[in-house]
Amino acid sequence: MSKLQLVRDLYAYNEWANNLLLDKAEELDAGQVAGPQGASFDSILGNMAHLAAAQINWLERWQSGQNKRHTVDLGESLKTLADLRETFAASHRDLSEFLAAMTDATLDGDVEYRDRSGSRWEQPLWQPMMHVANHGTYHRGEVAMVLTALGHSPGDIDFLDWVFRRR
Repeated sequence: MSKLQLVRDLYAYNEWANNLLLDKAEELDAGQVAGPQGASFDSILGNMAHLAAAQINWLERWQSGQNKRHTVDLGESLKTLADLRETFAASHRDLSEFLAAMTDATLDGDVEYRDRSGSRWEQPLWQPMMHVANHGTYHRGEVAMVLTALGHSPGDIDFLDWVFRRR
């Protein structure tokens, strides 16, 4: 398997896992979704908004080298799971289009970007792409723990569970 196919698979898994958690969150009432739960971004909604913002921010960096949006701005504009689902759908579509156009050379080539503080970075594109996918895994784990504590476990959400379910 090529590195490019591995990254494409990782982002397909990422989309599946995000949607699975959104599906499970829809079983809760609005207070449980938006209320403080002790996760990094306090609530299920906050953590998932952070994930959506990260996907959008990083794709913008990869495409333009700039960071146009900030996590807090997106988090404040997403008030419901419906808003969040719509934002994720657009982000997943945009990431899929980006990945479909990518080649091995693009993935191994350097990308230059500025972070929110204006610091300049340059590295092979595959490295920040792996970071974003891994970052999502971390925060989804927090959301899965909250969902489980509320009696709505998403079940197994590991990469291999996605692989086995795809077959």
